[in-house]
Amino acid sequence: MTGNATASLTERSPGNAENYLDTAIFALVSGNHVVTLNAGKNAASLRNFLTGLFQKHRLPDEYTRFDIVRIASADKLRKINSSGGVDRFHLDLAINAASASYIEQEAKADFSVRTLKSGIADIGKRIFGSDHPSSQLANSSKGGMRLTINVPSTDNLTAKEGLDAIGAVLADDEDADDYLITLRNGDTIRPSEISAKKRIRVGRYGNTLDLNEVKAEMLVYLDGLKTEGQTDV
Repeated sequence: MTGNATASLTERSPGNAENYLDTAIFALVSGNHVVTLNAGKNAASLRNFLTGLFQKHRLPDEYTRFDIVRIASADKLRKINSSGGVDRFHLDLAINAASASYIEQEAKADFSVRTLKSGIADIGKRIFGSDHPSSQLANSSKGGMRLTINVPSTDNLTAKEGLDAIGAVLADDEDADDYLITLRNGDTIRPSEISAKKRIRVGRYGNTLDLNEVKAEMLVYLDGLKTEGQTDV
């Protein structure tokens, strides 16, 4: 009888090609503020987790009455004023959305992004609802329509103020994701730039990220938000 070879068992980090985890959401909670990484549209999952965590620790019910929302980047909103105003903006609408019934309904009285999109849809309906071969455009699944408005710097002041007002409406709408605002100094504002956020570079840990590196980056970012007064918004 010969003895079995001794096996050495150790713990190792997963390799980049090894899928140990489908996805991971990181969150740093400080008071009423939450810094997240990789949450995005999964913010609802994070909210459910925090709600369950509070319930597990038998915290009062009011602790579970919260929501996770984005805070606007004050720097981006100040851009409109500091740049001299809005030069022009583009608002896009997919052709299939322009012909959808929910867009064709009468727009609300209050001026909003929906009002602007409804105006584009009205133009689209004249094309799609005609007997002309152009009505076949309504069958498009990838096409788009674009509304572009620009006011030259030499135009009336009131006209420029009106364009600035539209830019403010677009920038203030959290659900608007299909516009581009060009400012008079050449800078631009896109939907992805409105929320306060920061790009970071951290090491991979299998199919997730290194927790210690993420935590360190989050603490630095949160400290920066406090210094800039963003957490006072």
